[in-house]
Amino acid sequence: MANGFIDKARITVRAGSGGNGAVAFHREKYIAAGGPDGGDGGSGGSIILKVDDNMSTLMDFRYKRKYVAGNGVDGQGGRKTGKDGESLTIKVPRGTLVRDAESGEIIKDMSDDKPYVLCRGGRGGWGNQHFATPTRQVPRFAKAGLPGEEHEVILELKLLADVGLVGFPNVGKSTLMNILGGVLQPDSGEILLDGQKRKFDSPAQSLDAGIAFIHQELNLINDLPIYENMFIGRELKKKNGLLDHKRMIAAFLNAWG
Repeated sequence: MANGFIDKARITVRAGSGGNGAVAFHREKYIAAGGPDGGDGGSGGSIILKVDDNMSTLMDFRYKRKYVAGNGVDGQGGRKTGKDGESLTIKVPRGTLVRDAESGEIIKDMSDDKPYVLCRGGRGGWGNQHFATPTRQVPRFAKAGLPGEEHEVILELKLLADVGLVGFPNVGKSTLMNILGGVLQPDSGEILLDGQKRKFDSPAQSLDAGIAFIHQELNLINDLPIYENMFIGRELKKKNGLLDHKRMIAAFLNAWG
């Protein structure tokens, strides 16, 4: 893959901290001194990596480099445990290598479908209900929640192969590419993708299978600039649904600048 393609990104990830345990005492009418009933803090949310086969680059990580999961909520009186922090799932393309940014050691090869917990959330602290003893019946302290794990990692998209197709004019190079891109239908033969026979009746089916065909004509749609042609069918959009021209231009410049 050419150096211009986005295949590496450096990000910081931090799991949520656990909530603090509560210092509280039971209060009830006609009971002068109730026992400790401080609840435990909730656990912090974790950072989870998950493979998304709809992704083919690490482009999105160029725009957001820090990912933080939710903190656990502090415990409350009445032995009420705080709510756990919300975990954060980060989607990556299949084949992404996760390396420790400092040592370069591979932490995880994201080639299977099983989610991977990259950073575990901190455990919630104990409320003062846990610290009552026969000799210490009124504990006025609780345990603080533990901080979540934090890592700085490098995401690297593992490259499986680089293939070039060369030949004399009019020998069928463009025809073959049009067949793989779902533009033309083959008269004979078969297409195998990951060992399975496939047939593409349209460019949309080919694109869904992860095959992108950039034609010799740079402006696929003459009225659109090159960077918009690059994103046909996978446009970057803002939250309101409008095209995010700024991100597409930045991605174009990073890839080809």
